[in-house]
Amino acid sequence: AVVSTQSTGNDAGSFPEIFIKSKTVTSTQDLLWSNRILSSAAESVAILADVQIKGKGRGANQWISPLGAMSLSFHFTITETSQITRKLPFLQYIAALATVDAILEVTEMPHLPVRIKWPNDIYTSDGIKIGGVLVNCGTNRNSTNLCVGIGLNVNNADPTISISNLSGRDVSVVQLASRICSFFFNEILIFNELGHEQFIDRFCRVWLHQDKKVKISLGRISCDAIIKSIDKDGFLSVQNVSNGDFVSVQPDGNSFDMMENLIAVKKS
Repeated sequence: AVVSTQSTGNDAGSFPEIFIKSKTVTSTQDLLWSNRILSSAAESVAILADVQIKGKGRGANQWISPLGAMSLSFHFTITETSQITRKLPFLQYIAALATVDAILEVTEMPHLPVRIKWPNDIYTSDGIKIGGVLVNCGTNRNSTNLCVGIGLNVNNADPTISISNLSGRDVSVVQLASRICSFFFNEILIFNELGHEQFIDRFCRVWLHQDKKVKISLGRISCDAIIKSIDKDGFLSVQNVSNGDFVSVQPDGNSFDMMENLIAVKKS
């Protein structure tokens, strides 16, 4: 069934232009990214599925998507004149912040302990994963095609904890998905108008890592460091404890093990 953005409560202009609700799919991300007929049906298309049987995570990871969880992907195109095309690493951060903001709004609980784990995960403040973000992108001569996937434990009891567990109430998955799309679209507009600095400030208010001490093990770089911020290129900015130098860590290809407080090259 196709649901209009207006009927889902989305007030972000016409984003997405087409909103599809499905019962079961293999992967919302694969469906939008590989099906050019579907993704080109409009400038922006979203798919929300009740269940995924082959949900995608970062790299080769799989995402378990039982009934009650949110499996959302949206595809859209941005032109070369958009500022975000020159700072694509920020897209996963924008999607993560949009997810947190939507959760707080829909639950009507602004102090709900939901945070962001670098680079692309949604966690509780005490370190339990409840969701994640996946971004695929491909560039053409004058534009960039993007597909953003978001998986989130909303009303499902397993495999960890859900938004309903945290808030003590059932949450409308459709409403939450619509508000995530709305917040994401608005964040893109703000980013293009005001740049990355204002975004970094708001992003770092809701992540888990401010001034946390970590171990860095990235090829020739091995040191104890303190997480400081996100830099202008969208890389993690950490400060070497021994000499005070700042090191930029790319989000792609690296991972953050919070149990070990270790940032290292991601294992395939």
